[in-house]
Amino acid sequence: MCYKKIDNPVIAMKKIALVAIVIGLFAACKKSDTTTPTNASNVTTSGNLSNLFSFTGSDGGNPYGDLTYSSGVLYGMTQYGGPNANQYGNIFSINANGTSYTDLHDFANTDGAYPFGDLVLSGGVLYGMAVNGGASNNGTIFAMNTNGSGFRVIHTFSGAGSDGSQPTGSVIVIGSTLYGMTTAGGAFQAGNIFSINVNGSNYRSLYNFNGVGTGGNPNGSLTLSATGDTLFGMARLGGIDSGGCVFSIDTNGTGFTLLYNFGGVSTNGSTPEGNVVLQGHTLYGMTSAGGAHGHGCIFSLNTNGTGYTDLFDFNGSSTGGAPLGSLVISGSAMYGMASTGGSGYGVLFSIGTNGSGYNVLFNFAGAFGSTPTGSLILENNLLYGMTSLGGANSEGMIFSYQL
Repeated sequence: MCYKKIDNPVIAMKKIALVAIVIGLFAACKKSDTTTPTNASNVTTSGNLSNLFSFTGSDGGNPYGDLTYSSGVLYGMTQYGGPNANQYGNIFSINANGTSYTDLHDFANTDGAYPFGDLVLSGGVLYGMAVNGGASNNGTIFAMNTNGSGFRVIHTFSGAGSDGSQPTGSVIVIGSTLYGMTTAGGAFQAGNIFSINVNGSNYRSLYNFNGVGTGGNPNGSLTLSATGDTLFGMARLGGIDSGGCVFSIDTNGTGFTLLYNFGGVSTNGSTPEGNVVLQGHTLYGMTSAGGAHGHGCIFSLNTNGTGYTDLFDFNGSSTGGAPLGSLVISGSAMYGMASTGGSGYGVLFSIGTNGSGYNVLFNFAGAFGSTPTGSLILENNLLYGMTSLGGANSEGMIFSYQL
């Protein structure tokens, strides 16, 4: 019996400093020849939550990111698993009712490895990033058709010069251009913001984080303004008070502005891991640490950097702790997940946009998931998400929650 060892420092940092995710996976697993594993239609429920699919390792395992929904089909990635000896992760699709799980692509390291983020769908093409792999093992940007055909690497990160490396977030699509961030590399080795055409041409490093005053090591993704010319995001570290920051930047790479610095006082949060979400002129987000109890907080902030409000502080136990994903907003309600707390394995929660009415909707445990590290999506009054551990095989699961 042998175990796989992950040597990447970014992966080690995220797992040790933020949440204890088991990284020892069996390397000798082999994927079944069928594209619909036997547990794909074995949906189990607990209250309003349904376990749609439990990963086995050979068909993917330990998903870290989010799902993407299109016409009744969910698309996503797993961080590990797949048939390759080193189990570099995979891309999959599954019907929203839990049937017809299909392994669309297995990463082979040369084309990427260990994806943390999620996929974005544009014009029938899925775009995403892998944190490792590629020619210099610094990660890749890739594209693939929704049926699994036409997989292609459109950029290999080098980490040299102003090029970034080790992207842990996702790209967004604006017209024919992809925008994203890397958590390392760049001119100061603290990550960068980049743009690239969807065909892989015209890669540009728009901004290089310096790891200090302007922030550094962003793990999330960018959010586009309603006017379509400004990007908002968060850096995990750095900023004036060294607890990370919220920033804005024009899509052409000019006008970088620090909107808010975390870490100055105990009640304002620190170490943001996910994205900010935009409603009107207000940004909403979470931090994985800091806050009144040291276990993270939910906040709001005006897009001009004024009006920061600490909406809720996680207590690390009954209300959860260490949220690593982002919020989803529906009207005056927000939904999210915390990776720890509750019954001990993380929670799914709701809260009003004004900070009132925090409610734990579900406590993850055992066969019904453990350690949710990504975000939720909302479709047809159902929340869909994944847990990185737990499920029937302790390799993570895909779930839905009926509102």
